[in-house]
Amino acid sequence: MSSQVEVTERIAPSWSSEHCLMWPHQGRLTSFSPEVTQLFNEVKDVSVTMQARVALGYGAMDPLWRNAEIVQDSQPSVATAWNWMHHCGKLMKEDLSFRNAFSKHAKYPGT
Repeated sequence: MSSQVEVTERIAPSWSSEHCLMWPHQGRLTSFSPEVTQLFNEVKDVSVTMQARVALGYGAMDPLWRNAEIVQDSQPSVATAWNWMHHCGKLMKEDLSFRNAFSKHAKYPGT
């Protein structure tokens, strides 16, 4: 007795700064496109969100707390992480006793 197994989708979903969310569907690679159907207008594609953030300078802002301002309303926990890194970095620069409690290579302790 033999059995047959059909593997319908072998390509993992992917996205990047160069293209929107892509996934396999019925043997073809499908891409998120808000212009195609109403469904895509309802979908929140992380790549579209990230592209919009990058256009604002997200991730490269100095001081780090400025990155938190971009995500404060939509992702407060991510904003908290940016603020934490800002404060840890500030303490590492300004507080000798704090800095000496960590490895000399640690820039943002706890992250």
